[in-house]
Amino acid sequence: MTIAAHELEEFRGILKAHGLAAADFDLAKEEQPPRAMFFREEGLIRVSHGPTRTVRVYNDGPGSNWVADFKRDLEQHVFDP
Repeated sequence: MTIAAHELEEFRGILKAHGLAAADFDLAKEEQPPRAMFFREEGLIRVSHGPTRTVRVYNDGPGSNWVADFKRDLEQHVFDP
């Protein structure tokens, strides 16, 4: 499974709005096995910022919004040098 196109578009828009280069960030999706009781797909999104070597991992799946979580971290200067 890959990161949804609308999530990538929103992610890039957030970077642009903050004057950051998309090339400085690396995204990776890690699949998690479905929970046996709920049978729903879940995963993790790993965001790495090359210049600061900062890495954050966000939940991805039903009820989560990793892009909003990333934006909050960005606004709280988590990825600043």
